[in-house]
Amino acid sequence: GRPWICLEFCAGGNLSQQLKGPLPPREAARLVEQLARAIHAAHERGIVHRDLKPHNILLGSDGRPRVTDFGLAKDVAEQNGQTESGAFMGTPSYTSPEQAMGDTRHVGAATDIYALGAILYELLTGRPPFRGPTVLKTLDQVRHQEPVAPTLLNPTVPTDLETICLKCLRKTPHERYATAQELAADLQRYLVGEPILARPVSVVERAVKWCRRRPAMAGLLAFLVVVLLAGTTISTMFGLKASAKAKLAEEKANAAQLAEGKERELADDETGPRPGNAN
Repeated sequence: GRPWICLEFCAGGNLSQQLKGPLPPREAARLVEQLARAIHAAHERGIVHRDLKPHNILLGSDGRPRVTDFGLAKDVAEQNGQTESGAFMGTPSYTSPEQAMGDTRHVGAATDIYALGAILYELLTGRPPFRGPTVLKTLDQVRHQEPVAPTLLNPTVPTDLETICLKCLRKTPHERYATAQELAADLQRYLVGEPILARPVSVVERAVKWCRRRPAMAGLLAFLVVVLLAGTTISTMFGLKASAKAKLAEEKANAAQLAEGKERELADDETGPRPGNAN
């Protein structure tokens, strides 16, 4: 006759308490694979967590992670007609760019996939991908900066695992894994030694994305490049013209010397041998 609630006791505490530095790559991959499958189960039921972070992941006595704290969860099936534009929800270092912009209309499964990538990043490097001195500066980094490659912070991180992690952290939602299940599958491929499906971003793609994020600076750089190219082209044209003039002058001088030499030869032929020189 009394209300009661039954909860599992997670003897391992939360993941944040256990992080004392980078984990071995395979251990990090295995843990995030389990998290991705759990989150996919929530997504299949129309639930987006929106606040995934190490503090909200509890570890059971069996070492397996449990996703907790759905306090900011969103039911994507609910359509109440209200717009939450401008409202920020989440934890800055693990929040996605779309969350950082405050437009919750575009928050969906890709948001949790980004957070899983941020967790994997911290497991591999010992720090989240973005962490500024203030909340606002952290959010600005999330919106405009690319994360430092994990291998630069921890050279032991395998290239395939880095590629998976950075795919999750793409700024544009559709460039991340389409589902958390796809992320889990790619992590499983890494763990069993199969080729992963994710591909690293090319230098050209990186440059294009940088230009899109900083159009003013990109425009200024483009203007400077055009001016530099124009100056180089004009300088080259003047140089070629000067070279052509110098060559023409040299040819004229050579022709004049040749003509003068011929005139002397003709003059010598007309005057004949000088007296006393004949044999």
